[in-house]
Amino acid sequence: MSSVRPTSALNQAGFSMVELMVALVLGLFVTTAVLQTFLGAKKAYEFQQEFSRIQENGRFAMEFLSRDIRQADYWGCLSDSSSIVANVSSAVDSGVEGFDAIPASSSGYAPVLGPLADGFLMRRINQTGVKVEKIVGANVHLDKTTPFAQGDTLIASDCSIGASFIISAKVNPSDKVIKHGLPPSGGGAGMSPLGIPNVSGYDVYTAVSTRYWLRLGVSGEPTLVRGTATDAWDSGGVELVEGVENFQILYGVDVPPKTGTPNYFVAADQVSAASTSMDDVVSVQIHLLLRSLRDNMLDEPQALEYYGLSRIANDRRIRKAFTTTLALRNRLN
Repeated sequence: MSSVRPTSALNQAGFSMVELMVALVLGLFVTTAVLQTFLGAKKAYEFQQEFSRIQENGRFAMEFLSRDIRQADYWGCLSDSSSIVANVSSAVDSGVEGFDAIPASSSGYAPVLGPLADGFLMRRINQTGVKVEKIVGANVHLDKTTPFAQGDTLIASDCSIGASFIISAKVNPSDKVIKHGLPPSGGGAGMSPLGIPNVSGYDVYTAVSTRYWLRLGVSGEPTLVRGTATDAWDSGGVELVEGVENFQILYGVDVPPKTGTPNYFVAADQVSAASTSMDDVVSVQIHLLLRSLRDNMLDEPQALEYYGLSRIANDRRIRKAFTTTLALRNRLN
């Protein structure tokens, strides 16, 4: 004989199943909402982290560039490098030199957004000099032990004339004599081989050249590099900032009658227009385009303004443009 479950028991079981289904659906909605909130918060956190890194890298890059640009064309008590005998010409060329649109064949990098990246070179002397007691033949006698080393490029100056030279022999820390390696007859009568009067009153300074450009870094990201005039474009220098996608420089030219302020800004290859040269540049305008190191940070490619033009990115990285204009202080006296 089969038993029959009471109707109330069946109804109770049916209600329990309905309540369970409702609870599962509500739980699913709550779980989905919590998951979406979590994913949204995670995406916002990652976006803010990448954007903060771009801001920090941009400030870091501008700080380095600004510091070196403000020191460009400093020759101590000499007004400029024109009165320096160029035994080492690379040390005393114009205090500012521009390189337009460096090809990928040289630097190993070609930006996707914007024109080919520029390069920028600054020359000066170190602010701390060492007094020279006398110059005898190939020997330059200092009044204290030398802080210099073989291969260093130096500039001797007495505030009226100067000369560049390279230390040609090994220097011991206890030495007070350095050798310039120039031919003995180079100076002529009454002149030292450096090509300057054979008298006392000189100081010697380290010649400094600083060059900035872009190349692919060891991580594979485009990187702002800081090096010297002799470093190779594709391998020399020190990597400073990752994620610098483009680097452009405009030069502020002060045409006669000179007022110390630029009449116009042009690219390096246009400075020679109107019979001007890099010696007439009194300020520079720096344009940097930085990008996030991670892709897929945005829902769609970013539209941005860089170097005076509207552009659409070819990926979903975050990008930010940085611009500043800096005066060449040593040319404003």
